[in-house]
Amino acid sequence: MLELRHIAGDDAKDPDEIMRVALRFAHDDNENFRSSSLKILDVLAPDMGQVICQSFISPEIRSLGSDDSAVVRMSVSRNLLGISRIVSVDFFTSSIFPLYSQLTNDKDERVRKACAEFVSDISEVSPVKEVGKQLEDIYFRFLKDPTSKLVRGTAF
Repeated sequence: MLELRHIAGDDAKDPDEIMRVALRFAHDDNENFRSSSLKILDVLAPDMGQVICQSFISPEIRSLGSDDSAVVRMSVSRNLLGISRIVSVDFFTSSIFPLYSQLTNDKDERVRKACAEFVSDISEVSPVKEVGKQLEDIYFRFLKDPTSKLVRGTAF
């Protein structure tokens, strides 16, 4: 956040300027900057509104969901709620939920654990009719995760 204040300068209170800086951080070589950008974008989502979230923030988050760094992917799974509450149900179902579902199958147990930590929060914003069965399958997969006691314990 100190870097953000330094870069944004006097405009650090302007959500639009903070979003622009966070979007630049999302493309930084430093994985900590990319992770920080996700938290900032998640917190800013309510101020940005549905159109901005769907047009600008969501594509960045989806892109970072495929990042080479497990730390960044873990941060994606932890920072989906803000945007999930703002986007339309159709957009959530077609864009955000598939990203979450993809991360629940990540090869790194830390990413899966982060998803398990937020499965109940994701279920609160999910349209049960569209993704209820998938959420149930994800939860049971966490409980039966054959490779990670950490994921099983988190889901329990």
